Amino acid sequence: MKLKRLTFLLLTFLFIFVLSEPFLTLTTAATAPSVKEKEVTLYTDSDTYKIKYNNVADDATLKFKSSKRSVVTIKKSKVTPKGPGKATVTIKVKQNGKSYTLKVKFTVLDASQKQSSKTDYDALAIERVAELKKSAVDKGNTIFRFEGDVLQTSDDVTNKIFSQASKYYSSYFSLCVNSLDILRSEQEYLDMFPGISTIVFDDVRIYKNTIAVKVTVERKGSSFNSDEFVIDCVLSNGNTSYLTSSQKALYDKVLSLAKSLKGKDEYTTVKNIHDYLVLNIAYPSSYSGDGYHTLDYALNRGKCVCDGYSKAFYFLCKASGIDVILLSGDAVNSSGNSESHAWNKVKINDKWYSIDVTWDDPFPDVPGQVKTNYFLITDKDISINHFWDNTGLPVADSTDLGIIYSTYGSLPSVSGSSETIDYISSKVSGKLGDSFDVTFEFVEKTGSKAITTKVQDLLKGYHNSYGCGYSYSTESAGFYGTYYKVRIYR
Repeated sequence: MKLKRLTFLLLTFLFIFVLSEPFLTLTTAATAPSVKEKEVTLYTDSDTYKIKYNNVADDATLKFKSSKRSVVTIKKSKVTPKGPGKATVTIKVKQNGKSYTLKVKFTVLDASQKQSSKTDYDALAIERVAELKKSAVDKGNTIFRFEGDVLQTSDDVTNKIFSQASKYYSSYFSLCVNSLDILRSEQEYLDMFPGISTIVFDDVRIYKNTIAVKVTVERKGSSFNSDEFVIDCVLSNGNTSYLTSSQKALYDKVLSLAKSLKGKDEYTTVKNIHDYLVLNIAYPSSYSGDGYHTLDYALNRGKCVCDGYSKAFYFLCKASGIDVILLSGDAVNSSGNSESHAWNKVKINDKWYSIDVTWDDPFPDVPGQVKTNYFLITDKDISINHFWDNTGLPVADSTDLGIIYSTYGSLPSVSGSSETIDYISSKVSGKLGDSFDVTFEFVEKTGSKAITTKVQDLLKGYHNSYGCGYSYSTESAGFYGTYYKVRIYR
């Protein structure tokens, strides 16, 4: 009796499981959109906060509402603090025919409640000046040659340092002042001008009523010319007073373009910048002179080499508030030759990616064509033909954006039309007279569009001769060639 009862319970369980399994499979929904931070604290003097999402499609429709506009207002995912208090922002998302409701809770505190994390530059300056006064050589013959007027204000000193740093990668010079107290600390100048890697004040000499201070300045190792160095600093500190008229024009061009290319999120902005540069710049078939390596040639003349592409991408991303790095090293070109090269890394949604805008631009130039062979890929993938010193740099290992090239490396590969046709033919050999259904994937290394036409002709021939149905799809596999997915059935 107990055995019958146990058997009945077991059969009942299996019956329920079998019935429920397809139901569970059918009702499993696609990943729903969500917000990355559900609770956020701001202060009354905080900058605009941008809500970040997971799994929100590019073509999704978003509607926003703040529960208390006296606390926060919202426009296109950007939240602006208005006053102390609490409020909930509701986001209605419509995508793929479905509606979702997302919520973010905001707490806004008065600015006086925020603990200052800013560097106390005044204290640093007082400490440094005290050290310099102790080391001063009174009434000694100065080792420096006095040039121009004696500097009277801290702004004069700042302008002198900035002018010198923008001209030379490394140099030392004298600051001639009437008082050491107008000097700031080295750290303040480093923060003010991010293009400077080191700055040192030392060897103080007093001669009559003039004080000479030896200044040693080194710029960060980059290919920036003086205009680019200045613009890079201004994008960091916002002080445009150092710009010449020509530098101001180039700076304004960067800001204007960055504004026009701004997308609804970091990914869209980066894609817009990438596509704009590919569509509006041509790599010259021949060139001479340093101009082709510059931001100016990239944006104003539409002709440059890899330096220009990578600089333009760097400055437009930086002006858009996106973290970006310039990289330089060597790369093996399509002819198999190694050459000096420049490209970038960019940070999207707190993850780093490699990107080579130059190699995504067809050469010779093809108007209207944008490739994505090197768009947001990993260090591992780009290192197939790019080589650089990655010491101290963030690792690009995320594979959730762009095309994941590493998946192509494990697929069967062929090269040329004859190998492609032979490979497809081998998949249906001996089956054409019977019922069958075969699906297979492979990569054709040359990436030739003419081969796609031959594949299509072959499949049409199977259809006409044997009544076979077929489907196929292709996509760029970057440096691997062209990816094919083919299905043939009868």
